[in-house]
Amino acid sequence: MEDQDSKTEEPTQRKLEKAKEEGQFARSQDLTIAVITCGAAIALILVGQYSGPDVLNIMSGLFYIEQDVIRNPSLLQTQFLYAFTDYLSIVSPVIIVTIILAVLSSFLFGGIGFSLKAVMPKAQKINPLSGLKRIFSSRSLFELVKSFLKLTVIMFFLYICYQVYSVELLSLGMNTTDKSVISGLSIVARCFLLLAVSLLLIAAVDVPYQLIQFKNQQKMSMQEIKDEFKDSDGHPEVKRKIREKQRETAMANMMEAIKDADVVVTNPNHFAVALSYKVGEAGAPVVTAKGMNLIAEKIKETARAHGVTIFEQPDLARALYFSTEINTQIPEKLYKVVAEVIAYVYNLNAFVAGRHQLQKPSIWIPPDYKYDEYGRVKDERKS
Repeated sequence: MEDQDSKTEEPTQRKLEKAKEEGQFARSQDLTIAVITCGAAIALILVGQYSGPDVLNIMSGLFYIEQDVIRNPSLLQTQFLYAFTDYLSIVSPVIIVTIILAVLSSFLFGGIGFSLKAVMPKAQKINPLSGLKRIFSSRSLFELVKSFLKLTVIMFFLYICYQVYSVELLSLGMNTTDKSVISGLSIVARCFLLLAVSLLLIAAVDVPYQLIQFKNQQKMSMQEIKDEFKDSDGHPEVKRKIREKQRETAMANMMEAIKDADVVVTNPNHFAVALSYKVGEAGAPVVTAKGMNLIAEKIKETARAHGVTIFEQPDLARALYFSTEINTQIPEKLYKVVAEVIAYVYNLNAFVAGRHQLQKPSIWIPPDYKYDEYGRVKDERKS
């Protein structure tokens, strides 16, 4: 087994998904117990305020049983069953709240998950050496210290309960039965709530520790990361996601480059090519974006939004689209015609809008750069 000290890298998404499949989660039982106890205590307080007399009636019915009932086991059993049913109806809100909180508390930290792999037998689970390592591990030491602190905190809060409610408990015998039962239930509920507060304090320490511990357990070595990358590199789903991400990034970069373009040449509906030329710099104009159909429409929309001139010339648009890749210079044979277009755009921008129109340049495309909409070179002898 690889030494844990060599695992210094953060876990990959695949590593975390695999851990979830195997039933490994960051869990805090103390948080679950604290939430359940707190909710049950509040429910008990609310129930006690309205159900004290009902509890008293049930208790009175059990203490005062007629002789005929005592002599008849079936009647005695029926009376106890009725008492149990009545008592269950009283405490059912507390039980329901407890069950609901038991489920919801799992979503607070770690979520709910079930894995058959987690319950399948493993050799290392019954390996004595592995068992000894777990016994003397830092986690076991922390659990021991936490158990001691938990006991200390709970005892402290129970002592507070005794100091606060001891006089009230002793005075219960001097009250009427009704008041004694109601007051007794209230004291029990309040002590229960104090116990829940103590458990919440313990959970506040346990939750960060469990997160850190789980994160450390999932850390990987550089070799594990390399092996995982090799395993996932050939996976079709991974390749598909990588290609999608690359396409999204390329599209975003292309649309961002349009706002700095000098002109967008269109055909005008199916093709759009954005050109950029830096005056004073060596080199020919560069195609910064190109697309067909929907992408062409998006290019034109972006160009209009940023005030980039749109120049309609079908032959030139197709020639640029099929002959030049994005972020590459245009072919030498198209220098002259593209220079005329860019010069026209510069002159057009130099005039105040609305004074008069400039005459568009006469465009001549070399025969071997005349493409149809499918990217095939046109045979002008047939036309």
